[in-house]
Amino acid sequence: DNFGPLVLPKKGYTIQLMEMFGRHIYTGVAGKENEAIDMVSLNPGSYIVVITDNDGQRVIRKVIKQ
Repeated sequence: DNFGPLVLPKKGYTIQLMEMFGRHIYTGVAGKENEAIDMVSLNPGSYIVVITDNDGQRVIRKVIKQ
């Protein structure tokens, strides 16, 4: 399983990682530019990632770990 980390592009961005049914798995703030969130230990399946920038703009993506 070569599923790599999620990378937050800018310092101060927040990330929420959730299962498809809404259970929160991780919430954090990037402490540096290009900070990575390790997802290697997660079970295979579909996840929702919400990244919020410093202006409150959100990007929501579905991530599939096989």
